[in-house]
Amino acid sequence: MFVVDNKRITTMRKHLGKASELIKDDAYLPMFRNRQKKYKQEFDESVEVAKTKRDPERYLASVWSLKNLEQSLLWMRGRIARAINKLARQRQEKKQRKMEERARRDMNYSGRAKISQMYGDMGICLKS
Repeated sequence: MFVVDNKRITTMRKHLGKASELIKDDAYLPMFRNRQKKYKQEFDESVEVAKTKRDPERYLASVWSLKNLEQSLLWMRGRIARAINKLARQRQEKKQRKMEERARRDMNYSGRAKISQMYGDMGICLKS
């Protein structure tokens, strides 16, 4: 068992950041710090979700309990993957809109029509 003195408590609370507010019992600080180190993204996501709940301290404790750890990790990783997917989709849509706008802006419709007419008069068909 580890000795949790005041200096260690202060240091762990500093490292835990926002999650520190949700941990009431100092005896559990090492466990939460361990989870934060091992599962950085998942831990940060769980803190954000916990803050939206009615009893955030209890929610965070139950998510990171040994009994629920594996299931919680799967759930958090799924949430993170969906968020990353959503951002990638938004980035791609923005890129697509920029390309379409650039094509519209750079396209010379009147010049294209004149060239098409000129080639058409010569019997050459242009593909659109």
